[in-house]
Amino acid sequence: MDLADALEELAGELPARRLADEVERWQRIYRDPAADLAAAPRLTPEQAIAYAVYRMPATYAATTAALTEVAAAMPDFAPVSMLDIGAGAGAASWSATDVFPSMKDITAIERDPAMRAVGQRLAERTYVTADLATKRDFPSADLAVASYSLNELSTVDTVIAELARKVQTIVIVEPGTPRGFAGIRAIRRQLVDLGMRVAAPCPHDGECPIVDPDWCHFSVRLQRSAVHRRAKRADLGYEDEKFSYVAATRLPVERASARVLRHPQIRSGHVMLRLCRDGIEDVTVSKRQGDAYKRARRILWGDAF
Repeated sequence: MDLADALEELAGELPARRLADEVERWQRIYRDPAADLAAAPRLTPEQAIAYAVYRMPATYAATTAALTEVAAAMPDFAPVSMLDIGAGAGAASWSATDVFPSMKDITAIERDPAMRAVGQRLAERTYVTADLATKRDFPSADLAVASYSLNELSTVDTVIAELARKVQTIVIVEPGTPRGFAGIRAIRRQLVDLGMRVAAPCPHDGECPIVDPDWCHFSVRLQRSAVHRRAKRADLGYEDEKFSYVAATRLPVERASARVLRHPQIRSGHVMLRLCRDGIEDVTVSKRQGDAYKRARRILWGDAF
């Protein structure tokens, strides 16, 4: 069963109107810039189901996009064990098992009982009851993924330091907002200071060249399932999820020589690209450049180049 089918089955446990009302409540929370999700009280089972139906498709899409870039940069990486940090209902675990068929042993760390229950019903996972604000001991693993779970955390430095001691490769995904990217940039700096190499998206380990008020983020388009559209009372059959991420490792890595930071601008006879190498470059690839031009016309925001 894939994630869309699992969520369809889960959504059937709530009347359609109740599900849509609970999703609408979550949407209001997410749109409130002052909302502190880390301080939220424990969820009811209905709220946890609505959250999973509402957010898991987008979280899964963003995390899968990030892990796909990790797999491209580390073609020999075949992780067997994983920590899903602040797992919620386990979207990152679904992503990791889809990107890395070698994955066998997943430990999901989540504080909320209702969210743990939903995650265990969607897939058989080993859930550990823990609050990231106080947890200091993580088991060793090949891979750790924290997807949309650290940006509200006051102890993020401590969590990252402990993960860097226990895990070979760490992937952090946050919302593609200025605030989300600020958290990613700080984590990236800490991981490099702890001796890890950036695997993606950056083509270097040096200081991030992005200057405020700009921010580094990417976008993934996901197709909405029927239950996703009903729950969100949405007409469009798709949505775009903006996200920022960093992946760091102690293993060998084949980094991209450059990363596309914006939608390519395709013009008559040339393509304009904004790239990150060891700094930001605006590059024009003309038709006279042959194969490079053909690649540039096919390339997408977020791709290696």
